[in-house]
Amino acid sequence: FASRIRQQAEVAGLRATELQSLHDFSRKLATTEKSEDAIWLAVSQLQSRLRRNVVFLLARKGDLGVAAAWPPDTDLDVTDLTAARWTHDKREPAGRGTGTLPNSRFEFRPLLGPHGIVGVCGVEHADEPLDLNAERMLSAVLDQTAIALDRARLADETIVQAARLEGERYRDALLSSISHDLRTPLATITGAVTALRELGERMSAESRSDLLQSIEEESGRMSRFVANLLDMT
Repeated sequence: FASRIRQQAEVAGLRATELQSLHDFSRKLATTEKSEDAIWLAVSQLQSRLRRNVVFLLARKGDLGVAAAWPPDTDLDVTDLTAARWTHDKREPAGRGTGTLPNSRFEFRPLLGPHGIVGVCGVEHADEPLDLNAERMLSAVLDQTAIALDRARLADETIVQAARLEGERYRDALLSSISHDLRTPLATITGAVTALRELGERMSAESRSDLLQSIEEESGRMSRFVANLLDMT
């Protein structure tokens, strides 16, 4: 009876340690804004608790690439990468311990966020499979990491969208300024040309000279404005 009590106490202590570890991980993850920071937190958490090599892959330019791994010099061979891509495309585990590409050194699992898959995690298999507590911890870490990555992606998209809207506002303001700055000299030139065409020789030489001078001045002002605009852009 005392032996069973000690065993139960040890199990309870291990569970309390795991819960505290997950709580600390969740608290740190909640304060991260960049996907790189979230991934490295997850790598550190999994490697320290599972004592196995871990790798995270994210989609880059249409293909998966290693975003973080422990040890950092971890290399994935062709079989590993094929299993990771299969996991990403099918959103199902692949690699060691599964029915798909079991020759891989890693078991790959999808990182499924609220808006779809955000990456793939690979855990290198040892001689023994993960126990129930380790499986629960792994699932919890992957779920929280997927949410953090999805949140970071949405934040990046929001920044890009805000920059695009700001660019559109700047463009509209610039076009409005150009229209305003060009309207006055164009009106002056148009009026002078119309007067010269309609009145012609009936105007005095001095009046024609003044109109021609105004056309020349406004044309020069427009040329300088366009040159300055080109320099700005």
